[in-house]
Amino acid sequence: MTVQLPNFDKLLDLARHDPAELEKLRNRLTETVIANAKNPDSQRKLRGLQFRINAEVRRSRSPLDAALRVSDLMCRSLTRLRHAIVAPDALMGPVPCQGPKVVSLVGAMERRNARRAHLHTQTPGTGL
Repeated sequence: MTVQLPNFDKLLDLARHDPAELEKLRNRLTETVIANAKNPDSQRKLRGLQFRINAEVRRSRSPLDAALRVSDLMCRSLTRLRHAIVAPDALMGPVPCQGPKVVSLVGAMERRNARRAHLHTQTPGTGL
């Protein structure tokens, strides 16, 4: 089973106008890669990885959130691979990911507003 990847412009058009068809194409391409794996163990591992990717995409609130979640998944995997190569004995615990961090602006805004409110309640000129 062979599925040809369309050119970039076609993919962009699908993303903008027919996301369901783009998803079908993604599933066909993924299934082709898994089916062409060398042995059943590799196929099982690839299906497990695809399950994890699909779970992250389903948990996402937006396409950008999905991309960040999958990127973090890849970052963690590459970090584990790096640790396995550089320091295999250190793999006994969780591996920190040095990838992109998503911060909550709500918490930051609340802290800023609390600091401002505190500054406004001080007596001018005394610092108290």
